[in-house]
Amino acid sequence: MKLPDVHKISIETISKDLTAPSFYWLALENFFVIILAFSIKILKQWYVSRKEKELLEKKNLESELKLLKMQINPHFLFNTLNNINSLVFLDQQKTYDSIIKLSEMLRYLTYETKSDKVLLGDELKMISNYIELQRIRFKNKDFIHFSISKEINSGYMVAPMLFIPFVENTFKYCRKNIDREPGIKISFRVSGNCLIFQSTNYFNPDKEQNEGIGIDNVRKRLHLLYPGRYTLVFRPCGHIFSVLLTLQITKHADH
Repeated sequence: MKLPDVHKISIETISKDLTAPSFYWLALENFFVIILAFSIKILKQWYVSRKEKELLEKKNLESELKLLKMQINPHFLFNTLNNINSLVFLDQQKTYDSIIKLSEMLRYLTYETKSDKVLLGDELKMISNYIELQRIRFKNKDFIHFSISKEINSGYMVAPMLFIPFVENTFKYCRKNIDREPGIKISFRVSGNCLIFQSTNYFNPDKEQNEGIGIDNVRKRLHLLYPGRYTLVFRPCGHIFSVLLTLQITKHADH
């Protein structure tokens, strides 16, 4: 009778133990597969939900932007037409220039602001027209100081209607019965890839300078369109109220 080869049996047994997957490892592998699939599903749902939320926020902001333009147009148009009317018999050339500025501004508000981004030079042209039309109200022409640095008109892009609510507020809350000049300062300059907007005006500290719907709209748009790429500071100090907005911007070629 031939005895079995013990050495051969041992090798075959070990080989089977090494190649046959155990129930434990199969269960663990399946568990990780399920966790991975579940995680991918959750991430996908989160991504879709986030995109839907961003789209909804964008639509809401677009609606608010349209509302903002509607708020600017009637109120500003009424006051400006009254101011222009007062010039008709005093200075015909100035009346003509004011009508042209108003026409350019309304054309910009109606057609150009439909885009997500506009040329910064065009946006500042609209603001310049707005300020010049407001200047009609002031007998002292040095009461308003408006400056734009030369390097700005180089194809920079910006979201439309970001600055006009701040500019409006400087005129809305400014104290006009003061001797200091200028009573209103508005400036735009560029440092590197940052646009720096600053406005200051004298105001009555006993009366709160409210932000209003327009400023709230700007806050939301900045958060959505320039996340982590802007700073906005309101600084009341004595009789002076200032706003500082720093914004990272791109040129047209980079857009």
